[in-house]
Amino acid sequence: VILPPVTAERRVNWLGRFGLSLTWGERLQNAQHALQKFWQKQGIEHARMDPYCDGYCFWTIADVVVWNAKCETYSAQGLFDQFWRPKRNGASVADFAVFNSPSALLLDTEGKGDRVYRDSFNYATFNDPWSVSDVIEGTNRVFVSGERIPADFILAHYDHDQELKDAVLDWSFVDAAGKKVSEERYPIGDQPLGPARLLWRGTIAAPEVVKPCRLTLKANVGSVANSWDFWVFPKLDRSRRILPEGVVIVDYGSPEMEKALADGKKVIALANQTGEANILLGWWRIGAQAGTAFLDHPLLAGLPREPYLCPLHFRMIKRGLKLPVAGVSEKDLVVVGEGGDACYLYLSKTLKPNGAVLVIVAGLDVTSPTPEGQALLDGIVADLVGR
Repeated sequence: VILPPVTAERRVNWLGRFGLSLTWGERLQNAQHALQKFWQKQGIEHARMDPYCDGYCFWTIADVVVWNAKCETYSAQGLFDQFWRPKRNGASVADFAVFNSPSALLLDTEGKGDRVYRDSFNYATFNDPWSVSDVIEGTNRVFVSGERIPADFILAHYDHDQELKDAVLDWSFVDAAGKKVSEERYPIGDQPLGPARLLWRGTIAAPEVVKPCRLTLKANVGSVANSWDFWVFPKLDRSRRILPEGVVIVDYGSPEMEKALADGKKVIALANQTGEANILLGWWRIGAQAGTAFLDHPLLAGLPREPYLCPLHFRMIKRGLKLPVAGVSEKDLVVVGEGGDACYLYLSKTLKPNGAVLVIVAGLDVTSPTPEGQALLDGIVADLVGR
């Protein structure tokens, strides 16, 4: 018999502190498993690029639930739950087999040239897995049409049953309907068994798109295959952006915000637009990010639809406002995160009795020149003016 680490009653009480129902609690847990799934793939693929790594222990394969009294929550870092079942919205056995079989095809998009899969690699410059500033470049998957994506395809090859003679590297970008939008082939010759090695280095052009979308880069060498999601934005002329009359952008909590609301304006209030990206899971050293959920809402129409925190958001997500936030109810919430000892507001929309509208954008950087940040702001403005 294994008792649950947290009872339903305790979870409801915890969420209630932040003005959240169990419905948001379910969304947040799904978001946590989705983010855990991304980092499991990212971490293991990074390890497999090391030519000196020919095996390792994954800690842990099944959850060993640890209660954290300070945060009044528990950590569950395993691939499976305590009963060896895949987690809801988490990684499956088939997911892991793609990059954790004896032979694995890997992709490095950092464009640094000298990486762990090269003999000349300098371990003094190795990325610290706990440093956000060092991993943000390697996790970027957002590009603009025509932009060149650095691409190092790497093969770790230990499967005796996968003889690779006169091998060919195939890759293609595939849309949500499964249609190929671009593809290439490169002969790479015979590939003997052995450590990670560079197969091909170059750049890949981000495909032309008419609206922001998620594309999947699929690659294979024979039957050794893998895939990675990218988000591509069209080229847009943002040199003459004019804020529509009646819409104002102010600092959250400022006198200007209060005056604009009193005047019945449509207000975009910005908070926490700077700081370190809040993308790393906290389960041993519990931080402010365990998972963030995004509703399907008109405010997010400028971005490709993603229900959970993923690399689409990595460059712009900072720290939200700790819930509860005065004047904001649960029905107003659009993007909410959980981490450490609190839950956080990232995006909300509140209608005021006098006709004013308050959109709070907290910890989602719409002030940066990134296409995703600017598209989010454009979508918010379009919603406020009814476009």
